[in-house]
Order: sequence, then C-alpha cells, then structure tokens
Amino acid sequence: MNSNSCVSNVVRWGDSPSSQFDSLFDVVIAADVVYHDLCVSSLLQTVFDLLKSGGHFILFNPPRASKLNTFVDIAKSSGFFSDISICENFDPIVSAVKAELILSNPLFNPEWHYPYKVVFRKNEAPASNCNEQY
Repeated sequence: MNSNSCVSNVVRWGDSPSSQFDSLFDVVIAADVVYHDLCVSSLLQTVFDLLKSGGHFILFNPPRASKLNTFVDIAKSSGFFSDISICENFDPIVSAVKAELILSNPLFNPEWHYPYKVVFRKNEAPASNCNEQY
C-alpha cells in the first residue's frame, strides 16, 4: 500500500481482521457506532487490531445518556490508548447548525443527535531492549 491510497472495507466487530489488515492503518474513522454496551469491548479490540502503533481512532458520536462517556472510560481502562481527547464543538459550521436546530426544531435533542469528536491514540509499541538476547 502506498501513502496515497485509501482503503474501505466492511469490518465486523469481534471478528479478527485478516492478517493483511492487522496493524495496517494510521487512522480508523467511525460515526454513530456507540449505542449498545455489549459491543464496546468488541469495537475497541477491532480498532486496536486495525491501527498501527501510534495510529488514531477518530470517533464521531452523540453522548446518548452517558453511553459515550462509558465507552471512553472503558477505552481508558483497556490500556489500548495512550491519549484520548473529547471535543464537543469541533467545527464552527457544525456548531452553528446545532445552535440553529436547538432554536428552530423542538425534536432536535443534542444529547441524541449532535456528535462529539473523540480522538484515541493507540499506544506506541514498547521500545526494544538493546541488550536483549535472541
């Protein structure tokens, strides 16, 4: 794969990616995928398997009655990621649309309809010990 390529595939959480995709990607992007507690571990494991060391998982997801916070807490405790950042107002245009919808649409509920951007950075591979004997 060269650095100018883009790959898109269906990935089923919990299925190990084929070895051709294992630790291959610099970035994995997902949107609106955090909704069922039973899927959290499978999703995190799948993303971890797909990402290169130091790679980024970018998630866009509404908070949904603390489902997003629970997901982030589980990700933190998994040890898979060295850094996790959450941003509610990640884009001025999207934030403006949100503000307009809050005023104009009584059915719009930011808790369920407005995504946050969460960026997870996969842990770097541990440095090798130069004195290690093989």
